Amino acid sequence: MMPDPIKNTLHVKEGLARLLTQFQGQPNFASLLSSYLVQIQELEDMFFELLLERRLDIAVGTQLDGIGSIVEVVRAGRNDDAYRAAIRAHIQVLRLNSRIEDLILVVTLALPDATLEVVERYPAGIEIHVTSDVDIDLGAQVAAIVKPQKGGGVAFRFYWHAAPARFRYSPTGTLIASSANGYGNGEYSGVR
Repeated sequence: MMPDPIKNTLHVKEGLARLLTQFQGQPNFASLLSSYLVQIQELEDMFFELLLERRLDIAVGTQLDGIGSIVEVVRAGRNDDAYRAAIRAHIQVLRLNSRIEDLILVVTLALPDATLEVVERYPAGIEIHVTSDVDIDLGAQVAAIVKPQKGGGVAFRFYWHAAPARFRYSPTGTLIASSANGYGNGEYSGVR
């Protein structure tokens, strides 16, 4: 990532300070030069606004839609944070080499607050389990992004579970309102 550029807000002052000796003390020349330097300052201000507001980390609304259209990611009703995460994941997909680390990175970028378990299956398979709650539609979107990126001949499964009211059978007969594992057998409700 490149460092933030430094904005110069002193074009007029610095320009007038650099006047040649023969032009110093001439108010008409200083006024003419100042009028050009003010325009240069306005241009720099505008270019900085363009540069900074169209960064993925800062962009919102229409600017974020513009970034999404460049990398061909549709907003699909997502809020800015979810859309930004989808764009980040898609950009990473464009850089993939079909390694396990790449697939995990894409899921992590798309679901930044999720916790994952990764299981490699012999001879050529991988399972990614999202162990925290994920919206069912978002899980399907992430699965659709990640699955085509696996290597040829590699079996791939992506598991997630949704947050709505789950229950499990209680060994003691008392009611248990919810469980991290649905029925309590470790199976997840979303499979892609």
